[in-house]
Amino acid sequence: MNKTLIRIILLIIFASNNNQLFGQNVTHVREPIFFEDESIEDFKIRRKVLDEIRYKGQLVHTEIEFKNDTLEYFKVNDSIYFFRQISSEHLCNEGYFKLSNQINRVDSISTIDPETYDEKLMVISYVRTKKHGDWNETLEDSTYWQGSYKDGKKTGRWFRSIDKIDFYKYGEYQNGELKILYKPTVNDFNENIRWIVNKPFTLCIIGYKIGNSSEIETWCLETEKNEYCQSFGEFVFKEDKSFVYKHNSLYEMEIKKYDGNGTWKVNCAGNFVLRFENGEEETFSIEELGHDKISMRRLKR
Repeated sequence: MNKTLIRIILLIIFASNNNQLFGQNVTHVREPIFFEDESIEDFKIRRKVLDEIRYKGQLVHTEIEFKNDTLEYFKVNDSIYFFRQISSEHLCNEGYFKLSNQINRVDSISTIDPETYDEKLMVISYVRTKKHGDWNETLEDSTYWQGSYKDGKKTGRWFRSIDKIDFYKYGEYQNGELKILYKPTVNDFNENIRWIVNKPFTLCIIGYKIGNSSEIETWCLETEKNEYCQSFGEFVFKEDKSFVYKHNSLYEMEIKKYDGNGTWKVNCAGNFVLRFENGEEETFSIEELGHDKISMRRLKR
């Protein structure tokens, strides 16, 4: 066993169980590992630390030069740091990091207490971080995003913007997995086409435009029936861009003429186009696309 490994093991043991070591007062501190698995001491060696504030030995604020950006960390409590990334004098990312229980490495620093002149040993556990809480992010394609993380995974509703002024609903995440898209683009639809193919969707709801009952306004298709589902018929969309619609004979309504086969596509505007066996075509804007639901608004002919 090499000396470095022995040193780390001893420090972890002392950090866990002791407040004194060979007569020295011992302080146990957890500090974050920053980008590219580096600690503040690593940045100090390269003279990249622009500012550092400590209270009773604990890091409460630091400002670091990272490539062409400035990174700032503000300690909120024992496990949370608020983070800001500034690029070309513009704030591009901000949010919260949570200290995990995963120790990257352990180090020690011997200091003198300025009040008592007692020698003190600070044992620092550098731990990995993960995004947690609310975040504002800028991606490489210059789109802006707002949403939340839980233990490093996206959760809840996320919003997207191209100008940092108007934010639009993008989608819903659960445990890091995208579950619902709102008004998906062509790329969004193509990337998640697996959500709709080769599974039965029940046509649960047909909403009519107020004041003109002959105009179909919205169709809502779901894979799982609920108490509000009226089961007008069933669609199955296939990977080869064909579909089958089976109308429920209990409903004598205009849509029964669409019973049979057809083809589907997403046009360049991102609209969902259905061409039925009788030669008629309907074009829809997709309001909501999910693993088990399609909500779409029919465009006027």
